Amino acid sequence: SLARNPRACEVHLESQKVDLALENVQGIASNSRTVLTLCPDEALSYYYAGVAADRSYQKKQAEEYFNSYKKLGGDKSALPKGY
Repeated sequence: SLARNPRACEVHLESQKVDLALENVQGIASNSRTVLTLCPDEALSYYYAGVAADRSYQKKQAEEYFNSYKKLGGDKSALPKGY
């Protein structure tokens, strides 16, 4: 899929961004599995998964996602307080 369409990650991440803007935590959570599978090297994949986990009160899982986000060069100032 990515070989045929290298922009697939951008499309998936944009969808996650829209879901976040709409406060659609359930949508982010369900799409996160796909996005993490397709885009494991994209920091934002982990950011959105972390946001969904955080807002679902799964703090330990959120912390793991946010740590991956930071390791991949994600902007630490974008993280929710406490991470």
